[in-house]
Amino acid sequence: MYKGKKILGTMVMDLHAGRKLGRVRNIILDIHQRKISSLIMPGKSWLHPSIWMDFKFVRDFGADVLIVDPLAKVITTREINNFKEYIEKGIDSFWGMTVVSSTGELVGYVEDFFFSIPEGKIEGINLSRGILGDVLEGWSFIPAKRISTLSLECIVVQEE
Repeated sequence: MYKGKKILGTMVMDLHAGRKLGRVRNIILDIHQRKISSLIMPGKSWLHPSIWMDFKFVRDFGADVLIVDPLAKVITTREINNFKEYIEKGIDSFWGMTVVSSTGELVGYVEDFFFSIPEGKIEGINLSRGILGDVLEGWSFIPAKRISTLSLECIVVQEE
């Protein structure tokens, strides 16, 4: 399992061709499938639009780089219809999101997601309980099987 914050900033490369695609700037989630749908990387310069790559092209996470299929296709974000709707599903939109139990109790706030690679499946969330709670109890891990609702506004988890 890999934390989302570990994936952000990682170099994406096609090792077969020796091609650098860029560093991951954002991770777009598919909340219905509960997995990563795509990665966004910066353009070649500030004049060029960002690059979009479907996560299905990721093969492995090496020691320092995300390894992609030699046939990985990248397009510019200008070519994506309704791009602004996808940005709302960027991983940073979920950080700090409220997590409540199915009985209506505040459980905490999303600190980060854990993913499997190469599937991109959400394996769980790292949960913060606020500054004092983190100091006294530390962060906790909620496995994906306990997540009953994943939306753009909150996450609902089942009781243990």
